[in-house]
Amino acid sequence: HGMGGNQRWRYDAETKTVRHINTDQCLGKPGPRDKDVPSLGKCTGSDDQQWIVGGLKEATM
Repeated sequence: HGMGGNQRWRYDAETKTVRHINTDQCLGKPGPRDKDVPSLGKCTGSDDQQWIVGGLKEATM
């Protein structure tokens, strides 16, 4: 696809965040108005940015 690391993410089980490596922004859960599309934004530690990924403590995806 030629995008390099543009699609790489890092999961941290301690903070339960999924961060986009290039922008250091956090993946947010979609709300009803988001048409079920996750969002990307400044990491705030809010519940909508916390994810539980079974069996992972930390990973780069």
